[in-house]
Amino acid sequence: MYAQKTRSSTLLPTELGNLYCASLYAGLLSLLVAHGDTLTGKRVLLFSYGSGMVSTLFSVRVVRSVSDIAIKADLTRRLAQRRFVDPKDFHASLALREERFCAHSWKPQDTKDTLFPGTYYLKAVDEQYRRYYKRVPPVPNTARASAKL
Repeated sequence: MYAQKTRSSTLLPTELGNLYCASLYAGLLSLLVAHGDTLTGKRVLLFSYGSGMVSTLFSVRVVRSVSDIAIKADLTRRLAQRRFVDPKDFHASLALREERFCAHSWKPQDTKDTLFPGTYYLKAVDEQYRRYYKRVPPVPNTARASAKL
């Protein structure tokens, strides 16, 4: 019964791990991608464990096609684009993040080469702790459309 009713909603949680608040919606997106238009007219039960004291249970009815969501999500391609790093490098990046926590008057020296198009990133933190962001240029809609062909 689990395989029939639940497994298809676990793609993103399985691939990405616990997303905490986003877990419920990652599961829903996984379900929409896996079943697309076969969900039209059906009810989907959504359950989230909260923080240990409270949980949420609600349902949604799929009233029209959700295939556009699955196409736009493009999960298979996007999951394949992930960059895996050595645990030592990951640990070093966490240590650097910890060192910079609550710091001011600095600019990150990290490379932007590995960021996905459209990603916002921290450009600088000034002496008053104001944070400045910049965005990697997004892929134009025409490029996205032709990439799907």
